[in-house]
Amino acid sequence: MPFIEKKYPSDPAAYRQFVDAIAAELKEKSVMGPGPRIIEEQQRRGGFIHVTVIWDEWKNVPVEDRGRIIMDAYERERNDVILKITVALGLTSDEAHRLGIDT
Repeated sequence: MPFIEKKYPSDPAAYRQFVDAIAAELKEKSVMGPGPRIIEEQQRRGGFIHVTVIWDEWKNVPVEDRGRIIMDAYERERNDVILKITVALGLTSDEAHRLGIDT
């Protein structure tokens, strides 16, 4: 199996803006508003967490970068749970709807 090394996105300022927005939402924990909707799903065994961030701002962000952005935001604001996150999924509203993930 080939080894592929990926670099961070070419526009670090845009990447940081996404991380900042999600980190701010994690800090405020608002339940309403235009920002990203963050779903933390506790798993029954092991105390692991699946995180889904539903946000239409993802539409121009490559799918493979979304999880890294989510994890960076969690590392900043919720470092206490970072090692428990087993899935970090970023979806637009349409993608979430197609997968049956609606809140």
